[in-house]
Amino acid sequence: MSFTENKAFKQRSPYAIFEDEVCRADTMRSLISDKELNYLKRNQFIGALELHIIRIVTQFKLINAKQLYDLLCLQYKNITKYQLDVSVKKLCNKSFLHRIVMSRKDVCTLRYVYAIGIHAHTVFPEAVFSTDVLCMDIHRLKRTLATNQLVISALKEYGPFNFSSSGIKLLKDKGMTRLFSYDSLLHIDDMSYYALVLRKVPDWEKNFCDSLELIGILTREEVCKIVAVCEDSEQSDTASMHITDLNDYVIVVYDRELHLNGFKSCVEKNK
Repeated sequence: MSFTENKAFKQRSPYAIFEDEVCRADTMRSLISDKELNYLKRNQFIGALELHIIRIVTQFKLINAKQLYDLLCLQYKNITKYQLDVSVKKLCNKSFLHRIVMSRKDVCTLRYVYAIGIHAHTVFPEAVFSTDVLCMDIHRLKRTLATNQLVISALKEYGPFNFSSSGIKLLKDKGMTRLFSYDSLLHIDDMSYYALVLRKVPDWEKNFCDSLELIGILTREEVCKIVAVCEDSEQSDTASMHITDLNDYVIVVYDRELHLNGFKSCVEKNK
């Protein structure tokens, strides 16, 4: 598990869409018997740190090592990257976590993302193993990681708050029900923030414009803000051109800006 970024990734957000980048589920470990599971429990194989890692992965569905470390640091101030590395490896070896590998033809470095493993529910009942997560395509995976970054940035600045993962909001428009899809919903203080993560995929601009029409309906129904997270400043500029009369409701940021300035600064720039 590497916390360092290849030079090619440093030039762009690691959550951007790269040509020829693919993801695959790592070879799954053999299932362990009930007898071995009981033995591991009796011998405290799952300690406080391991259980907290499983809780985090359960909540975020998919997460990379850097994001795991950032979240753990909010509770364990003295945790080291080595400790996390050891814990994650042993959880993967016994299928409490599963690993997804991201790779590119022109880059030697492999990057890993973690999902709930098939045995996690035995120590944390809320942990649900999903084959759908392991089969996720690279575009959806990158959107999930970019969404994680947004949530983690806000958690660092505001402390604990309620948030949920991707969902669909039902909107009423002229007697019809319309569906607004979002990547995360954050409830901070007295404001709801709907995260809409934009990646440079075909038709992203058209899809964003379609979402803006729905956002216009949404903002008439409830007090909220929409945070559109772009890959880079170029995509951010393009997205901003389409907002027009929704400037008071839609905040456009990009990955590196969010990483450098934080959630609060990015939100307040629109005030």
